[in-house]
Amino acid sequence: METDNNNSTLSEPQESYRNQNLIGLLTRKLLSMIVHDNPVEEPVNIGEDGS
Repeated sequence: METDNNNSTLSEPQESYRNQNLIGLLTRKLLSMIVHDNPVEEPVNIGEDGS
């Protein structure tokens, strides 16, 4: 962590870092959901599931 300007440097980079983490998490969740919803190998699975 950088402690040059405690007031300004701490809040901004931390915020953007947290946002990046959130975006990464959401992207991974979305990707996994898409992969699960549309299986490339057997698309019939969706109908059999009843969803």
